[in-house]
Amino acid sequence: MTKTFFINVAPSNDRRDEKGFHSQLDHYVGKTKKEFFKYTLITAGDKRLDPWIVAQRAMEKNPEFHPLIAVNPLHQHPFHIVKKLASLQDFYARPMALNMIPGSFPNEMSALHDELSFAERFSRLKDFSNVLKDFFKEKTTGRFQGQYYQVTDAKLFPPLKDDVELFYSGVAATSELSGNYVKGIKPLSEMKKSEGKGQGLLLGICARATNEEAQASMQKLYPQDRKGQMLFDMVLGGHETSWSQWMKDYLQRNPEERDDFNLTAMKNFWTSAPFIVGSYDECAGLLKKYSDYGYEFFITDFHHEDFLHVEECIRRFRNFKS
Repeated sequence: MTKTFFINVAPSNDRRDEKGFHSQLDHYVGKTKKEFFKYTLITAGDKRLDPWIVAQRAMEKNPEFHPLIAVNPLHQHPFHIVKKLASLQDFYARPMALNMIPGSFPNEMSALHDELSFAERFSRLKDFSNVLKDFFKEKTTGRFQGQYYQVTDAKLFPPLKDDVELFYSGVAATSELSGNYVKGIKPLSEMKKSEGKGQGLLLGICARATNEEAQASMQKLYPQDRKGQMLFDMVLGGHETSWSQWMKDYLQRNPEERDDFNLTAMKNFWTSAPFIVGSYDECAGLLKKYSDYGYEFFITDFHHEDFLHVEECIRRFRNFKS
């Protein structure tokens, strides 16, 4: 049986607490333990900070920090990514992974004149990934001929030292792209079994000793924010994934929050994922139910002050599984 693993999500600077962001990030990085989290996702959502620079800062501060770095073909050539990976491997010699995303916010794609359709962005992502994979085979010379990228005898010596895991967000699982696939959760009543190996779920966790404490903490940590609500509506309206289309329909059908699918943080744009909320045992039980559908990993979003609570939830989940 595949052992379920967890990934946490580094905080990003949404400009609502700009002065405190760097200390929040450093605190979060310092608290991350490989005992609980295989990787830490560094997203591409920050409009100022480059995820590779954030990853380097984090790796410098914590020897247990293993980054899962967001990569968008809109921003760079795949050979440039290979060089960055090789550089970080040389300096830090630890596991790293890439989170491959096909596009960005609609306003950024418009500003950078990325006019490809969703299907075309998927094809570009496939080409981009294939260039990377060519160098993951401990090769010193890369060759690839695709629609969007062509590489002829590009040199990398010495070759990459370790396998680099690829994760895909925002695209459906397909045999055309081998790797791990990240899906958004749905309420348990609407979940379907995993369609294959290497699939995981993105969710938030707010757990406390009791359900009442968890509900109160959810409201305190993720307060109502009108600007955030407007951003959520704008971003959701511009996304074309099947999960985003499903979410639009769900919001019309279900205005009330629920413990296995709480949207308080997401609808106010504090996070990008629905939450599970409850006592440690309740949240651990919900994780087990989701994992029983065949999902092999969880990317967990949570407040930077909540490490001990989330670790306790993971500990109890593992006890349920053993």
